[in-house]
Amino acid sequence: MISGPGTLTPLALAVLELLHEGPKHPYDIHQTMRDRHTDRLLKLTPGTLYHTIERLARDGMVEMVETSREGRRPERTTYRITPCGRETFASKVRQIASQPSESYPEFALAMSLLHTLNAEDGTECLRDRCAELQAEIAARQVWVDHLTAVKLPEMYWIDVKYRLAMVRAELAWVNEQLDRLRRGDLGWPDWGSGSNPVSTAELRVVPDDRPAGEIPADKAALKQARKSARKSTGTRTTTEATG
Repeated sequence: MISGPGTLTPLALAVLELLHEGPKHPYDIHQTMRDRHTDRLLKLTPGTLYHTIERLARDGMVEMVETSREGRRPERTTYRITPCGRETFASKVRQIASQPSESYPEFALAMSLLHTLNAEDGTECLRDRCAELQAEIAARQVWVDHLTAVKLPEMYWIDVKYRLAMVRAELAWVNEQLDRLRRGDLGWPDWGSGSNPVSTAELRVVPDDRPAGEIPADKAALKQARKSARKSTGTRTTTEATG
């Protein structure tokens, strides 16, 4: 059975990426991932790794090369990537690199709920987050400095710099909100009465009578903006990029 790029999980992508280097058995793949700290990007356990490799084999993206045994150790099956695996891997990488995906980060959810706390409590949460972010930035900078010092080509660890940039951006945003709260530019709802100070009607983003299946206004605008941006810059669509 051959599956498309949409079926590839982050761990499956990591496995296929390693098999580009040559045939490996699951234990070797697991050890290499641990040595390269792949768990900074995805959840890694031996059980899920073996299950992922078995699924890739069923889907025709990897194939068995040989089965061997060393001493009293269990048999080890060596796998290699197939032409289908290479093509599907490349297609998925193009897709996730070029197309922003819908994600549901916990911090965004927390910000949507923060107004239910009192102002003092909510503000303290933001201050605590700033402290945690500053510590994370310091830790990630150590990694960047180390990788720079050992002269590892940057394209092999550019994700580390990306994550550092994202944490710095989040810290700047949280600090900006704290500044707005101090200046009084960002008001805090008063829940003193025990009920929402803003009515349901005021919180409504789109009319209740919109046609079934209609895309909410903000998503429709975002979709159109992306389409216009691609047209003006000559950016390929996912279909064009993978075709």
